[in-house]
Amino acid sequence: ALDDSEFCTAILRNYGFDIKSQHEEKLPGKMEPERREQALNERLKLMARSLFEAWRAEKGAIAIVGPGYIKDVFKNYLKDRNPELSNAVSKVATVSSPGIAGLNEALRSGVLNEVAREIRANIEATYVEEVLRRLGQKRADVTYGMEDSKVAAEIGAVERLLVTDLTIRRMEGEGNSALEDLLNSVEKRRGEITVVSSRHEGGQKLLGLGGVAAILRFPTHLKQ
Repeated sequence: ALDDSEFCTAILRNYGFDIKSQHEEKLPGKMEPERREQALNERLKLMARSLFEAWRAEKGAIAIVGPGYIKDVFKNYLKDRNPELSNAVSKVATVSSPGIAGLNEALRSGVLNEVAREIRANIEATYVEEVLRRLGQKRADVTYGMEDSKVAAEIGAVERLLVTDLTIRRMEGEGNSALEDLLNSVEKRRGEITVVSSRHEGGQKLLGLGGVAAILRFPTHLKQ
């Protein structure tokens, strides 16, 4: 969270913000353009270094927030000087304050929740694309549909089960216990379960496969 007077770098944990660095020093005014430009360049370097130190251990999504134009200048600076960090920037948003106050505002306003949703959607889409890739290659370590996924689960072959939220709601509404049995079978054999939102493209693609698919630990030839 930053502006031309201060910045704060932090990692969002389950318990709140883990503050990694803080810096307060107002840039020279616009009446001193040369001094301001020089000071701004030094500030951008300092912020980039601070951000990288915080990010390199986690390598998660980055949100840049602040009340003025400096946040956009910083984003462009990263794009030119540090593509790795720039590619990790998921959100650039306006809040009314820099520093810790800006971080807290971003959390309260839902900006960081938006980032979390985007991250989750990307992860879900990646799993669905992996299913489609394996199916396209006619591999035997993937399957889809309730019946074949159930067979794969019962023999301990399911590494990750994908099921859409819409499929869960539909089957719960119908009082159908088949899905619950499938989920229990996967969990019992230490498989992972990912509920995929039907609101994004990945979820729609999974619905096209019946709303259920599984990435397998080993070939089963269920779809051969």
